[in-house]
Amino acid sequence: MLHVGRRSSQLEVLDFHLPSQWDFLELSPTYVGSPNFLEELPSLREIHLPMRHIPPEMIRTLSQMKNLHLLNTCPAGLERDSSMCCKPETDIYPDEVEFPSLSSLFLHMPFAPLQKCATSLLFAPQLSSLYIEIPDSVNPASKQFQLILKLVSEACMNLISLILRKSQPETPLLYPRERILFEAIRPALYLEHLRVFELYDSSPLCISDDEMAELASQWPEIEILRLCPEALQDSTVDLPALPSLASLFPLARHCPKLRHLGLQVDATVRVSRLEGDLSTGIMFSEELKELDLTWSKINSPAEVAAFLLEIIPSHVVFSYRPGIRSLQSHTHWMDRPRNDPANKEHLRMWTEAENILNALRPHRVMVDRMKRELIKLNEQLKWLEGI
Repeated sequence: MLHVGRRSSQLEVLDFHLPSQWDFLELSPTYVGSPNFLEELPSLREIHLPMRHIPPEMIRTLSQMKNLHLLNTCPAGLERDSSMCCKPETDIYPDEVEFPSLSSLFLHMPFAPLQKCATSLLFAPQLSSLYIEIPDSVNPASKQFQLILKLVSEACMNLISLILRKSQPETPLLYPRERILFEAIRPALYLEHLRVFELYDSSPLCISDDEMAELASQWPEIEILRLCPEALQDSTVDLPALPSLASLFPLARHCPKLRHLGLQVDATVRVSRLEGDLSTGIMFSEELKELDLTWSKINSPAEVAAFLLEIIPSHVVFSYRPGIRSLQSHTHWMDRPRNDPANKEHLRMWTEAENILNALRPHRVMVDRMKRELIKLNEQLKWLEGI
């Protein structure tokens, strides 16, 4: 690699990611060569490395590279075994790591080594985008994510984009899946500059309408919000209730910059229960472009369409495309068909609801304009009353 470095001094992207068919190989931890070759690459902006092959001296060398903007610790099959990566002797401590220009960090590893030896990377002063993926395991998911987010909220106060994913197991699990609780993601609410938050798990996030209101009030700058929108619902397991359609109201009220929203809700709650909220005239801003609720429970497309008619702008489209929104190039492993009959039926009914909204679109454009004028007049009246 030293020869490569000397001949490629202008190299900007270096990728050591192994093809998946090579995952069985037990490569030497030094297969990427001596870290000295990095000193020959002053223009390097991106590097992709399997985590178990990154020795401490390479981290130290990378930390001094002034142009390095992206570090990706690529996943590899053997890294599902926490003993294969980040052994104690490779621990790196925060005061040894600088990374003056690092803005994007991708971490793929089990929870234990993530805590043990990747935490120092979070202290990079310019870090604004963070992606963390941990494999599914028997460990409590909520506790894992809570500890991770507590660390992130303390180390990355200027974070703009945060994506968390618990990867799917290669074989079916023999134990009940634990849903991630809202309490686990509460530490992330302290990231006041956050504009992107995406959470992916095989089970829906356990969050109530009141907790959704708390989340919305803390993230007024949020632009992309996805909370386990594609999780499968296991009808054989007694799970806590999902948030209702009413959980959309605080998001509409507090998040004026929201462009994409992906959630799982219980849309079987009768819309008549929400009429009091509808009468307030609350609706999403014109910034909202995509709504992904299509894995959610639904039993009356017409009622759901009538509700959405009052709260979303006429140009909003339903999203049926799986995967991470803010990193489209990294979504191939998220794509999966809806094989479950219940999910297929939900999809059919959401499509029917969308068709109803589309049929009314010409009238909705005019109604939207009138609603926004009424909202402005109402605000002006309140201001006059306060004088």
